[in-house]
Amino acid sequence: MAVSEAQKDATNKWLSEHYTNKTVKLNMKLDKDILDHLKKINEEGTSTNAYLKQLIRKDIKERQEK
Repeated sequence: MAVSEAQKDATNKWLSEHYTNKTVKLNMKLDKDILDHLKKINEEGTSTNAYLKQLIRKDIKERQEK
């Protein structure tokens, strides 16, 4: 079933009101350890997005406890 332009516009409007994107740039050589780890996490079934959110929330909690 095709999605109409109006539906696309409505979806884009909702996303822009409820989400924000943060870009992380990783160097293919210098950050290879990070990229390899994220690849392993993905292969285990966890998305990079979910993994990063979990790490950030853990860091927030630890900082609040100090």
